Amino acid sequence: MLSETPTVRSLPSSLGFGCFVARNGASYSNKATPLQHIWDVVLFFYSSKNGRELNDAPVRKLSQSFKLENVAGKSITSKQILLTTIENIVSSHARLRRSKDAQWKAFVSAAMNEKKLPAWLRIIFRTRYVVEMCYNSWSYVARTGCEELYTLLEGLHKYNVELPTMEDNAGNIELFELKPCCEFAKRLNRDEQINTIGGSSSQIFVGTSQGRIFHVKKHPKGFKVAGNLELQIKREIRQIEFASALDILLVLCDNILFDIGLDSFEILTSRSSVQCVTVNSNPIVDDAFCLQTAVATTSKQIHICERRNGKTETIQKLSTDGIVSAMAFSRLTVCFASNGMYSIYHVDTKAVIPLFPFDPQAVRPHLCNIETDFLMTGVDGLLISVTEQGVSTRPPMVVPTTSVNALVYNSPYVYIRSSEDIWIMRHVFPHRNLIETYFIYVFYSFEDARISQSLKTEEGKVLCSLDGAIFAASNLNLFTISMTSVEKQADVLVSHHKYEEALALYERSLSQHFDDDSLSKFITLKKTIAFKYLEELSFEKAAELLISCEMDPEEVVSQFPWPPTENKEDQEKYQFLEEYLLHIRDLRFASASRPFIDSCLLRLFVLKGDAESIFSLDDYRPNHSEGAAFLEESGYYHYAADMWLLAGEEGKAWDIWRRLFRGELKDDRLEHDKVLEHMSTIKEQHLLLEVISWMIALYPEHCIKVIRNTPSLDKTLVKRLLSGDAKLLRVYLEGLPLTDEIARDLCEIYIKEMSNGDTSSRHRFRRLLLKLSPSDRGAIYNRLPANYGVERLLCDSSQSAAEILDKVVTTYHDYDAAELICSHFSPTQPDICLNLLKYIEIDETSDLGSLADAEARISSLLKCMGDAVDSRKVIDVLPPSVGIEQVSDFLKRSVANIQKEQQVAQSKVALLERSVKLEKASLPNKKIVIEDKTICLVCKEAISSSDTLSYLRTGYVIHSKCMKHENLCPLTNAILTIPE
Repeated sequence: MLSETPTVRSLPSSLGFGCFVARNGASYSNKATPLQHIWDVVLFFYSSKNGRELNDAPVRKLSQSFKLENVAGKSITSKQILLTTIENIVSSHARLRRSKDAQWKAFVSAAMNEKKLPAWLRIIFRTRYVVEMCYNSWSYVARTGCEELYTLLEGLHKYNVELPTMEDNAGNIELFELKPCCEFAKRLNRDEQINTIGGSSSQIFVGTSQGRIFHVKKHPKGFKVAGNLELQIKREIRQIEFASALDILLVLCDNILFDIGLDSFEILTSRSSVQCVTVNSNPIVDDAFCLQTAVATTSKQIHICERRNGKTETIQKLSTDGIVSAMAFSRLTVCFASNGMYSIYHVDTKAVIPLFPFDPQAVRPHLCNIETDFLMTGVDGLLISVTEQGVSTRPPMVVPTTSVNALVYNSPYVYIRSSEDIWIMRHVFPHRNLIETYFIYVFYSFEDARISQSLKTEEGKVLCSLDGAIFAASNLNLFTISMTSVEKQADVLVSHHKYEEALALYERSLSQHFDDDSLSKFITLKKTIAFKYLEELSFEKAAELLISCEMDPEEVVSQFPWPPTENKEDQEKYQFLEEYLLHIRDLRFASASRPFIDSCLLRLFVLKGDAESIFSLDDYRPNHSEGAAFLEESGYYHYAADMWLLAGEEGKAWDIWRRLFRGELKDDRLEHDKVLEHMSTIKEQHLLLEVISWMIALYPEHCIKVIRNTPSLDKTLVKRLLSGDAKLLRVYLEGLPLTDEIARDLCEIYIKEMSNGDTSSRHRFRRLLLKLSPSDRGAIYNRLPANYGVERLLCDSSQSAAEILDKVVTTYHDYDAAELICSHFSPTQPDICLNLLKYIEIDETSDLGSLADAEARISSLLKCMGDAVDSRKVIDVLPPSVGIEQVSDFLKRSVANIQKEQQVAQSKVALLERSVKLEKASLPNKKIVIEDKTICLVCKEAISSSDTLSYLRTGYVIHSKCMKHENLCPLTNAILTIPE
């Protein structure tokens, strides 16, 4: 529905969703929340209605805790219940990162349980703001409001369902177990039995019917009796209260209250006429070591006492209508049972508030503290709770027995002891601050309290809570009551195929006690259930769990045996495996397993006959060796060869292709062009030669190209490989740098071809001859047939190039050979081209082919000569028939060369003149001083004032007559002036 008509793709996160919304004025992010699921629309509705603020309101808290339809005259509407349900689902699912699908399912389940599914959907999709923001105006939801859907869903109301949600799906499993703690049967006397227990969870004091107290200590391997104390009066011990801060025991034996020190295990003080005693469980005192007690006497009084510094003082006394039979003390309130009536006494105001009566003949009164409230036994198996003010704000709990011997509370359970049974009821008593309890146990309000489990035990009447640990005693033995581990509970649910309940149970435990070890066990449970789903073909649920716990893909694949059978069920499983692996291959947790995943996908694609598609996957990188072996085994030889190449096994790849090309193997998928492309990538020389040996018969040109592009190949081996095909060998040798050896080999090939009548290689042979040394040419001369006169001339080293050229033209009229001779010798004998040029005549009366050929030869010879021959000589030998148009390019080039030479000469003169000027400017401008002793450095004679002198640019002053050369310094031989 949502995917069909979305009008916005994201919603402002400032609206806040569920438990992610910021509280107490915290700043909101402007980042948008994607609108991708129907649950996003539900959350948007919740946020737009200020659901969290409404849910946190005190009135809503009260109605929610007690399921009241109105509070203080204010009715609780269906919309408010809807908002509360959404908040509950988000709160309980968010921490454990449950998917939107899971939260939507929980919402539908809760609505079905309340028979409000159509009503709640109508509220959401009739909210104008939600429809405008989430759906287009033309959509089905916007136009119809889904009225037809509501009518259809209302038909479900005739069914009473109790669908599981995350909060309420624990199932009927054994939550508790009764374990033997310590055996007393051999330690007790005849007719002696256990009457009471006190102490702490680590050291327990067991009182018997004959005035003995056993001290039991906890050890790593269990509980052991450490000692015992026998009172002088061997009568029933009725109560033991432990004051750990003061290291004393309060022991009520018969009607005598003893204070016993733990250090010495001796009686410190005693008090008579005591009916019962209770210790204040939540004292409000300024001294942490002050012990407050309430002592009921046989004289129908209650004494409020304080023990400080080893002294006990009675601070208040209260007279009662009868003897007190049960009593509890919390904060500033004492709740007691006396003369068939429960009452409350306020220590601060000294006020007594009667609560309700009971029949002492039918009901044995019992009291226990529940934080600041009191829970007490009533008529007809009812358990009634009251506050400190004496108000009962919750409906009573119903227990399956009227014979209650003991009553204990340890959140969130109430333990009731009958003679041979222990009843355990799940019950949540909200705190003054209800938020935490409400969030965790939202579906367990007071009237929902029910029997969670009953335990059969030996006959007895003792039950107590010591520091949160529950202990029970039969007449002869001591037991502990503890919850079975979450793991055991989950295992039982899994064995009964209650997978969702097992997950929800563990999630609740994890939300209360989160640690790494518990999280690891939860992931293990998810894996176990995921595999169960696979066995039952529930693939969608299996995939969700496998991804959420980021399970190792190898562990998943191990659940699928290979090869698969033809069974339809197996085919469905392998189809799921393919889709699952395709989904996770790009996920972060599976990145390290990508080669394994891609290898498995290769097997699956081959299994369904679609191997081609696997190679189109993005970033496909399987285990290449395993994949190649599997493809080869499956008949996909071409793909197998490709895979062997990627695995670095070139030999195996080319062996497969060799057999395919030879027809030994069949594969319609063979691509010849791609195989040829791979030849150039072969790294090993011997393998490349081996491949060429069988490939050259099929694709000779490509093989020669590969050989030429691989200069590292051993030429001897290549020649040996190509020796069976002279043409291929010639092509190979012609592509190599010319050496004497290669030249000899080529000559052999050319001579054989020409001897066999193949004239196509004469031009290449002639060019080769010109490159050989005179001695090599001479050796070839006699091997040439007589009809190859031009070639024999080229081998005749006794004649000059000009002579050979003249004979080639005049005797054989072979202008191609003549032009070849000019091209070869022109770099060293540029004038040789003039010899050929004078033989070329342009006859305009000849056919166009001859005319064009002559013009082309003249143009070629002119280019061959270049600037090496004087252009005037060239013009002199040009045939008269040559027109200006045939030599225009040559003339232009010649003129350009002359102009260039002149420009160069002019540039040189200008540079020399500039150099002289600069040099003159750099000469020192000093006065010439002639002294009496000054001499001419050339003739060594004195210089007089009447002599004619010359001042040279080299800096010397000499007689002018000593200048032998006009521009040459006689001392340094330097040129004095630049000549014209």
